[in-house]
Amino acid sequence: MDNKFDIKSTTIEKGLEIAKDFVDKLIMPSIEETGLLVKDHITMWRFKNQVKMLNKAKDYCEKHNIKSKKKL
Repeated sequence: MDNKFDIKSTTIEKGLEIAKDFVDKLIMPSIEETGLLVKDHITMWRFKNQVKMLNKAKDYCEKHNIKSKKKL
């Protein structure tokens, strides 16, 4: 018996393209949501860090008797 398959490369390429599209539709929304979640955590971390830095600057100014135009 001779087990030969006569599959054209275009058929294989089309099958791979269909599989890729399926995986993209299945996985991409989850990846995008994960990216947005990470972005939210980083944004919150940066905000908290800015508040800490402003409080340190306020304490430094009070300690060294530095007046600011606006109240911190």
